[in-house]
Amino acid sequence: DNKNMGVLIVTRDLTKGNFMELKSIVSSLSAIERQTLKVLEKNKELSLKEIAGKAKLDIDSVRRSVQWLKEKQLAQVKTTEESILELGKNGKLAIEKGLPEKNLLHKLSEKWVPISSIDFPKEEVQPAIGFAKNNEWIELKKETELLIKLSEKGKHSLKEKTQMEKFLEKAKNGISLNALNAEEKKTFELLKQRKNFVEIKNMRSD
Repeated sequence: DNKNMGVLIVTRDLTKGNFMELKSIVSSLSAIERQTLKVLEKNKELSLKEIAGKAKLDIDSVRRSVQWLKEKQLAQVKTTEESILELGKNGKLAIEKGLPEKNLLHKLSEKWVPISSIDFPKEEVQPAIGFAKNNEWIELKKETELLIKLSEKGKHSLKEKTQMEKFLEKAKNGISLNALNAEEKKTFELLKQRKNFVEIKNMRSD
């Protein structure tokens, strides 16, 4: 649910009312509200996701709890906008069926074969060859027709997940752009060049 990806920054607000009033309000809180308040007592500002992690609660419970605390003037809430990276149609397909360039490698060996002889989807073969070539996973040579074979690097790549495959897995439920490390940002830039692999949504919390 994209709503969960918006950022609500929550801070404790014990400035309203006298001590006895506050004591009475706190004693009437539910267990989840007390848990949320306890986490806020130890931290200045937290997002819903951070509260959920620290309180070991699901995010919907935290959302409701924060709303009640706000109404009881025990928490302050401010809304911020966040850019969320989500997978497009082809990004989701790559998780399900594999990256086209990786799938191509499974069809090859270290023997030269004509590209036309490979059993591979027609619309995917050229992009897959292009990406595999950029990664130095294949070798090409021109004779009467274009021939292809698996390189040593390509053979090795079949044994492990690439950075791109790891990134797609991590982003499958949506991820904040702010949460990306330097290497992930490079991978994101590469994925942006591929049609319908990733999309960006600016989310506001309710």
